[in-house]
Amino acid sequence: MTATVQSPPLAGVDAGPLVECRAATRTYGSGNAAVVAVHKATCSVAPRARVALTGWSGSGKSTLLHMLGGLEAPTAGSVTWPLLGAHPRSVPGWVGVVFQGPSLVPALDSLENVALPLLLAGRPQPDAYTRAADALAELGLSDIATKLPDELSGGQAQRVAIARVLAGEARLILADEPTGQLDQESAERAVRSLITAADRLNAALVLATHDSSVASQLSTWWSMQDGQLDTVTGVRPEQPLGRRP
Repeated sequence: MTATVQSPPLAGVDAGPLVECRAATRTYGSGNAAVVAVHKATCSVAPRARVALTGWSGSGKSTLLHMLGGLEAPTAGSVTWPLLGAHPRSVPGWVGVVFQGPSLVPALDSLENVALPLLLAGRPQPDAYTRAADALAELGLSDIATKLPDELSGGQAQRVAIARVLAGEARLILADEPTGQLDQESAERAVRSLITAADRLNAALVLATHDSSVASQLSTWWSMQDGQLDTVTGVRPEQPLGRRP
């Protein structure tokens, strides 16, 4: 018998934060070889938030995103999901992640890549493929539905990854440097697609970037430096954010 996927049991649209970090620390290794990637980060992401997480490459942005999405656990402090009431693993599709590098399955075409997480979560195949086709159409990608990842440009592949999030009906979208390997035109389209997806799903969006033009499109700016998160002063998008020399 095929399992059905239920919508996330949120307490209410504005009942509290989607995710909350309290002095969350992530350390890799131990002793003299220990590396603190994120140090005592405290933050919360409200429903429908639009957050640019800025900072140099290697500042801890990816690790923080992974903790927000439940992909990594803090080694100290806590990360909780108040509106979900449980770890994101308990509700497949509640968190949508767009990774920095290629994330499509090489042997699957675009439609199959978008449908795959839905199938793994228990969606009936006809429903999964209908949702996948609708998501591709919404992002103007219907004409590449049958193309394999190696037949796509970098921008197209990244937008297919965004369509995968859109099809899954995420409430929290985390994007890790989604434009880092794209040219300017492709980057602009990818960011517009992410914002469109978040608007369409009524979801929160947290986007890690070192690109000031990307950060300027979001209403809230957080900054990271050497694993330290600043959610108060932030880095204004007109300031240079590029990679550390």
